[in-house]
Amino acid sequence: MVLRQLLKLKEEYFGSGAVTFRWNVDASRLACVPAARPSNVFIFDSSGEIERDVPLDDRTSPVSSFEWDTTGNVLALIQKGVVTVSIYHFDEDRLETLDCSREDPSFIAWNMTGPQLAIGTSKGNTIIYNSKTAKMQLIAGKHGRRITCGAWTLRGHLLLGSDDKIVSLSDTEGETLRQTVLRSAPMTMRVADEIIAGNAASFDNGGLSAKCCVRTGKDSLILLETEAMSIVATVKFSQKYGSIVDYGWFGDERLCIGYSSGQVVVTPTSGDEIGQEIFKCKPASSLDALSLCSIPSKAGGFSVLWAAVAGDGCIKIIDLRDCREGTESTINYDDDEAGVVSNLTFSRGGQTITFNVSTGCVYSYLARLPLMFETRGNTVAWLSSLREITVTEIVDGKQRSGKNAEKVKIGCEVEPAIIGVGPRHIAAGTVLRLLALSTLAGGGAGRRVYYHSRRDGQKTEKEYPAKVEAVELSQSHAAVLAVLGKIYIHSLKGSPAVTVLPAEGSKGDGGVKILSMRMTPQDILVYSTSGKELVHYDVEERCPINEYRHTESILAVYPNNLGGTYTAFLDAKGVLQVYNAVTEVLLSPVDHDRVGKIRGVLWDLADPSVFVVAADAREAAVLELHTFVVYDYSLSGPTVVPVGGAIRRSEVFYDSIDFESGRDDPTTLAHGEIPVAVQNGDIVVVNLERVMHMQIGLTANEIGRVTAQCQQPGELRTSDLASHSGIGSALRRMSNTNSGPVDVEEMERVVMCLAALGRMELAYRVCLSIPRKEKMEADEGGRDELMRLIARQAVELLEVDMAILAYRECGDADRVAFLDRLVQLEDVPMLQGYLRVLLGQKQAAIESFVRAGAPREALDVMCDSQMWESAKGLATTVDQRRLPMIHRHVAMGLEDKGDYEGALASYKEAIGEVDESRVEDAAEHFRACNAGLARCLCYCGMYEPAARLCERIAEEDVLIECAGILERMKQYSLAGRLHQRLGNLERACSLYIQDMDFDAAKPLMDQVSTPKLHLLYAKAKEARGFFKEAAASYEKGGDMESIVRLLVDESQLNDPRKAMDLIRKDAGV
Repeated sequence: MVLRQLLKLKEEYFGSGAVTFRWNVDASRLACVPAARPSNVFIFDSSGEIERDVPLDDRTSPVSSFEWDTTGNVLALIQKGVVTVSIYHFDEDRLETLDCSREDPSFIAWNMTGPQLAIGTSKGNTIIYNSKTAKMQLIAGKHGRRITCGAWTLRGHLLLGSDDKIVSLSDTEGETLRQTVLRSAPMTMRVADEIIAGNAASFDNGGLSAKCCVRTGKDSLILLETEAMSIVATVKFSQKYGSIVDYGWFGDERLCIGYSSGQVVVTPTSGDEIGQEIFKCKPASSLDALSLCSIPSKAGGFSVLWAAVAGDGCIKIIDLRDCREGTESTINYDDDEAGVVSNLTFSRGGQTITFNVSTGCVYSYLARLPLMFETRGNTVAWLSSLREITVTEIVDGKQRSGKNAEKVKIGCEVEPAIIGVGPRHIAAGTVLRLLALSTLAGGGAGRRVYYHSRRDGQKTEKEYPAKVEAVELSQSHAAVLAVLGKIYIHSLKGSPAVTVLPAEGSKGDGGVKILSMRMTPQDILVYSTSGKELVHYDVEERCPINEYRHTESILAVYPNNLGGTYTAFLDAKGVLQVYNAVTEVLLSPVDHDRVGKIRGVLWDLADPSVFVVAADAREAAVLELHTFVVYDYSLSGPTVVPVGGAIRRSEVFYDSIDFESGRDDPTTLAHGEIPVAVQNGDIVVVNLERVMHMQIGLTANEIGRVTAQCQQPGELRTSDLASHSGIGSALRRMSNTNSGPVDVEEMERVVMCLAALGRMELAYRVCLSIPRKEKMEADEGGRDELMRLIARQAVELLEVDMAILAYRECGDADRVAFLDRLVQLEDVPMLQGYLRVLLGQKQAAIESFVRAGAPREALDVMCDSQMWESAKGLATTVDQRRLPMIHRHVAMGLEDKGDYEGALASYKEAIGEVDESRVEDAAEHFRACNAGLARCLCYCGMYEPAARLCERIAEEDVLIECAGILERMKQYSLAGRLHQRLGNLERACSLYIQDMDFDAAKPLMDQVSTPKLHLLYAKAKEARGFFKEAAASYEKGGDMESIVRLLVDESQLNDPRKAMDLIRKDAGV
């Protein structure tokens, strides 16, 4: 840690003796009361220039206590033995006095969140003064004796301690809520809320404490829980430590106690270790003063935990984050003979440390520089000292780390609060005014801007109607965003004309405010409004060129460096989306649930389609960088995809990339690092001294613009994004023929990263550098597989030529032939359709053809994919000639499902009123339809029409099939007809006989010789009473016994003589 002196206020201001001081809330004013002139208040600015010498009304009584309010403009003072309180209004240079009803004020404290001043008196009464209304309220009898100490909480509660040994808790009106009695009178008091005082993020999240620490003796502290005003613990350590010099809260509600012996002790205030030593060190032989600094990190935890101790003629700053010795920095002040520090404090959230010396000097040192960065293209400007801006060009091939780049240092008259950068100018400004330095602009809370040219050093000045919040600079123009929500645009070349956006009386006026803005190098101003609009504005022509209305308010805009053709923006719901201003298409949003809380966006300066999202890490107080690439043309249309270091092949389709894996392995920065620029995958970050775990001072609006805290000006360093890791080394290997063996796994990852980034030609070249395996070896995971992956990704990105090269390299002649036909095709939806056909994505291909206005191609795919129901609806309007064929296939599908009635209707539609000349292969079509129609008629119970249709068709397979169906339906006679038509007379006879259709069977009996059929026929005739015909059939079947039985039976033929003749004849035989 390098501690640099900022100011030294010497004895000539104060005379000899100690000087008591107080910084206001933003450390812009320092009030000092010297012991030699105790009735005067000296007020200095942050640079040590005196602004006020305020003599108090009572010139004889010394000031005993003084405090600034939360605005930093009102100073309250009490004097020993004086019954009034002095209130000095800095802005008005006015001193007023408050009458305390003839009681000496013994204590004062301002509310940390409001305008109330608490005044405690020597008789135990309390006065509440409101600085806004100038009203006073006396609360008599608050305590029985002198009020000695007190403190406000962030909840607006007032704690007071008195010599009556009582600690009371009151509201802002002074009404007592609770109180508790201690064994000894309280001497001093500290609330744990002081840890997060001034930290709005913690306050908004409800991170408020309910603990208070009260000193009641030389070496003992009492811990109170203010909700119930109960004593939690008494903290008292070894007597050898001596008396307590000072104490305070830090970190996660821990106490740090400094003892006169030089010992510093840390103890927790909750858990099992409450009141126990968890860390101690002895930075000095004796201790004069102690001050603590806790800076919460927006990513969680604390980025800074410091203890400053004074003793042995020096100030030491100890890092308490790890509670270990050895992390300290020192300020020596032993040049002041016999000097003792009695007042030591951190200010500006730990940026500066200020202390007095008893000889009459006040010192202030820079501990942490407010690190402000602004980038424009490859130019970076940052605050390198409180009054110095450094400008450098980064990410040049010879200046990867930025250390060898030429750095231009520009001095500022006052401390800047914001910085702006342009191609030729720099701007910097302070709380009082805005200073702009040619193509460097900086500003703060003021209205005046100074522009300084880096080329000729010329300075110009401009005054604006309201406080300046941001400055954007191009080569010739400046755009200034003021708190009123308006942008003021003017030339940097001296033209007085100013354009105000939104213009008064315009459509966009009427209460609409501009929320954020960014200027591109092409003089395109991109801004968002409270009316949910995203506007691209041509600064040179002074007119809007593109307007888009979103569903939510847009809080931050991030245009790329190519005129804002792509603009990422963050809306009120925290969703990051990308808008294409050329095609006016809003791309798919970035999944913020998986990325984390988004802090900003950086576009790659060399690749306008690649951007990096900075987001809070999930488990650490650091930033993670997630790389995304915009595909303007792809099979899925315009889209945004993640590319991470862990990108891999898809487990489903081995020749494609698993983009879900691109969300894994983001680029993780070290503690305190902020990204400032990206070029060709090289991320340039500023290092805020990692050991300090500094606060990442980023907002959703700007990355480089918003102030972040650090100990000293950060160094720029460059490294590869995880998404681009290894690409540079792979390219160097390609150019070096003697680079040694190739790491195939690493080259495979590089090829996939390049392909995912859309850099297909480079991926192809890198893949060619991988040696192909021997013919006898399997090439799994080798060059051919990578070529297939490149080809597939080229198809995904509609790069037909590259896909042909890659497929040809891996020997896929069929796909090369298919793609050759698409080389001249320029219609994107049509190309998407054909390429999806190539990949087998039939439904998506249909949708693409429909978007392209090519329904015939869509119909082709439907038919090829057997999507007959969909094809039927489309063919009605597109190609009615296909309807009969489609109806036929629909019917066949319904028939397979058992929906015979639906199939019957479809078959009828397929053959109804069909122009045979317009039906391809009409004969086959009609044959298939009639066959299906016959089958469905059978299943639907229309047996006779089915049999007639089968006889008309007269095709063997149809006859056989329908005959079988009719048999299963027990329509034996009709089945017999079909068998008879087939010439299968025996089967026909069998079915006729089974159905007792003797008339049909009789003509066929003479044509069959099978005895079994004749006997079957005879039995059927006998059963019906046709005995003569039965006897004739028994004879043909060779059943003589049955014939004799019929002849001798009186009820049948009754011819015994003939029976005897048959018997003799048979016996003779």
